[in-house]
Amino acid sequence: MKTFLLSAIRMLGIPGILFLGLFYFYEGLPLLRKIPFIHKVDVVGHLIVGRVEAQRRAARLDRDRFWQAKVREAENRLEKIRVDQARKLAANERRFLEQGAVQSLRDRNQMNALDRALSNISKQRKSDGKTCRPCVDRRVPDQLLRIVK
Repeated sequence: MKTFLLSAIRMLGIPGILFLGLFYFYEGLPLLRKIPFIHKVDVVGHLIVGRVEAQRRAARLDRDRFWQAKVREAENRLEKIRVDQARKLAANERRFLEQGAVQSLRDRNQMNALDRALSNISKQRKSDGKTCRPCVDRRVPDQLLRIVK
């Protein structure tokens, strides 16, 4: 090993050895970098992968986290919009059903009032001794109620 280092210093010189050392420190060993999960080995992983690749992986991870956060944020906004729309729809349904109940109650009251008026008219005619039938048949209010329901 000692003879290898001395011969490398003689061939490349100290600046060449420093250049290769810095290159190895920043770039790592490209052939060994392709070994799966080598970057997870504590001491050797950092030397083999190099700082450039480590920073690239960190930047990619940060970018992915950023976009995942943006997607989650957009999904949350869409969910809020869906919930608001569902609440509005439920409120409109309730209002519609309440209005329908009120309207059917009004219709029933009107039909009852019409029934009473017709019965009063028929009672008056019976008491007057007239035998004329009322203009509206008694089945009409019942049939109207069936249509309204």
